[in-house]
Amino acid sequence: MRKGNTFSAVWNRGDYALTVVRDGIKLQVPVIITRVARLENVTLEVKPPPPIVGTVFDPNGERVAATHVQAFRTVHTVQPGNYSVSVAGLPGDVYMRSASFAGLDVLEKPIPVAYRSGESEQLLIQIATDGGRLAGAVYDINNAPFAGAQVTLVPVGNNATRLHHYRTATSGPDGSFTIPGIVPGDYRVFAWETIEPNGYVNVEYMRSYLDMGTLLRVEPGQTRSVPLRLIPSEQ
Repeated sequence: MRKGNTFSAVWNRGDYALTVVRDGIKLQVPVIITRVARLENVTLEVKPPPPIVGTVFDPNGERVAATHVQAFRTVHTVQPGNYSVSVAGLPGDVYMRSASFAGLDVLEKPIPVAYRSGESEQLLIQIATDGGRLAGAVYDINNAPFAGAQVTLVPVGNNATRLHHYRTATSGPDGSFTIPGIVPGDYRVFAWETIEPNGYVNVEYMRSYLDMGTLLRVEPGQTRSVPLRLIPSEQ
């Protein structure tokens, strides 16, 4: 039952998501009920969610024109929580070199977003144009080109926690693939017939497949060619 800004309800045991929508603002709060309970006169205060405002810079520290990279837009209605950063649709061999928010390296740690308590912090992203490129082909056990393989580029060492280093591609009808805009560094590359969704970013999942990947280094502004052996779905 709702009365003014309060409500009462009887809930059974379980996990719930309590959602309130007001003036286009959506608030969702997790609720855990450990026993059948009647909640009386619950009051929710809906505050404006914090916008995320940011700027993209080129390697020289100049603001990037919208003609080069899609203009950064203010992101509204962001729920409080921790968020990772990614930039999609960068042209050619452009990649995200750094990103900071409130003085934090958000390529290393998630962005902490809380309800607005003053001016919003800026998300500052710097791009680079000297990304590497990987080109190659996938072959099955009979050395025949394999179409539709899922190619995953997985960073090694300290960069394994940096999601913007990961890349994926799908081999074409002739087994060939190309991955542009790679952050320079050390990687293992794999070719899968099938793989669990996002399994390649799970360190524990990947542990038993390390020997099946090809270890390589991607240099700035260079193209690396590599043939890949298909990892069958039964493996």
